[in-house]
Amino acid sequence: MKFHRYVPNILLLAVASLLSNDQNSVVASDHFEYGFQSGRQKNDKGGAADANSYAGSMYYDASNNLLFITGSTYWSYWERAGQTLQDASQATYLDNSDCFLAVLEIPRSLPRSPPKKNMSIMYSTGFGVANYQETCSAITMSTHGGQTKVIAAGHTEEQGFLTSLRPLGSPVSTSYGFLMSTHFDIVQNSDIVVDLKRLNDSGFLMNDKKVQYPIAVTTNPNPVDGEPEQAFVVTLSSSSDDRNDYGFTEKYPDFTTGGGFEKPPRGGEHFNIVLHKVNRKSNDEIEYEDNETD
Repeated sequence: MKFHRYVPNILLLAVASLLSNDQNSVVASDHFEYGFQSGRQKNDKGGAADANSYAGSMYYDASNNLLFITGSTYWSYWERAGQTLQDASQATYLDNSDCFLAVLEIPRSLPRSPPKKNMSIMYSTGFGVANYQETCSAITMSTHGGQTKVIAAGHTEEQGFLTSLRPLGSPVSTSYGFLMSTHFDIVQNSDIVVDLKRLNDSGFLMNDKKVQYPIAVTTNPNPVDGEPEQAFVVTLSSSSDDRNDYGFTEKYPDFTTGGGFEKPPRGGEHFNIVLHKVNRKSNDEIEYEDNETD
């Protein structure tokens, strides 16, 4: 309810680069595994159960030394931030995928202190509607107005997450695209993040076509005072909702655009690339709409 769009006209692409010491090699640093959050996890009885999580995308916040990660999951682990590997077996399993958002703190090497080798989860959550598939495949951050807002882009089904935002009389889609914006208060002490507080959420629904799958989302990394807060989204969209279940017959399929889309998309054909420019609504606009609704 807090976003609106007008004619799309530009897309800003964020480019990640690898540093190398020559043209034929790449400098590799430490890597960190979080394998217990996906795949087959042993339970207390010694058996194994599927608890698949699929990474969709991530964003690196260099100023705060944080990584923001999103994707889809069939496990409630991400709603249990800070759980240990042993406690993770208490999480429940989901019949349909939810989106997840996790914030990890990158270890820093401090003078006269032993180096930390493991990232710590500062915050995590899952979001979605039971009995419907939700998948998030893209993420970015907005620092407009000095605030930190993390924007995840995903897709869902009719009656799924954020579909209640569809205006009365507007097109009904088989697969909706959406943006989920989460406002964080990042608390620092001596330039070290010590706490991360979730303040509020807002959302935006995309239903121009029968199916739409957000592929990437970005914002202006250097916003200028006085300009509107904007996000740019590119979607894979189709006016057809023909069903394609080829390759999606497994119990816990991967619907992220980077994983599941190694196969044809589950719905639609003859796809177009659609660009959206989304403006955040002003407080006056939100208040006016709330009064009209009342």
